[in-house]
Amino acid sequence: MKKFLPIIIFSFCVFSFSCKSVNNFVPGQKKIQINNLYKEYYNIAETYFSLKNYTKAISYYKICLENKDLYNASYYKLGLSYVMNNDWANAEKIFSELYKKDFENDSIKSSLAYIYSMSGNLTKAEQFYSEIVKDKPDSSEYLENYIAILIKNEKYQLAEEQFSLLKEKFPNSLKIADIEKKFEEINSEKKSPETEENLTEQTENIEK
Repeated sequence: MKKFLPIIIFSFCVFSFSCKSVNNFVPGQKKIQINNLYKEYYNIAETYFSLKNYTKAISYYKICLENKDLYNASYYKLGLSYVMNNDWANAEKIFSELYKKDFENDSIKSSLAYIYSMSGNLTKAEQFYSEIVKDKPDSSEYLENYIAILIKNEKYQLAEEQFSLLKEKFPNSLKIADIEKKFEEINSEKKSPETEENLTEQTENIEK
């Protein structure tokens, strides 16, 4: 019985070594671990975004751009984070790139229109809202924003035409009263500096 003991011990050692070797060299294991890590980063970014801590969200979305599987989602949310953080230059850069890749996407176009409006590029904002209103004629929100931009651009006749369309198609729009008040002030013969300031404030409220 004793003469078989070394063989049994040796066999056990070989078997143990083989198991360890297999565990250390599982195909694709390292890639899976890395992908899981990036998913954790993305979840952290999403949490910060939901908490409206956009600065923190931006830092984690940037890390996720290193992962090709999360790149598109991270890039889009990075752009939204810049918008929410009022970083119009970086927001415009990202959404302009997204628009080049998907120029028929209304969500991207409306985001760009809003970014252009907030950054002061009213000509571009008008262009995009005009396209969106044609593509989405059943949306009151886009039409309201388009009217606001037309007023900012002092294209009052076209704005009044679009306003008539808004009242006809969307009589329950909550923005109708604000727009009517704006036109009343626009049509007044004289506008004091205070009135002009109120006009600007009301126009911004329509876009919100």
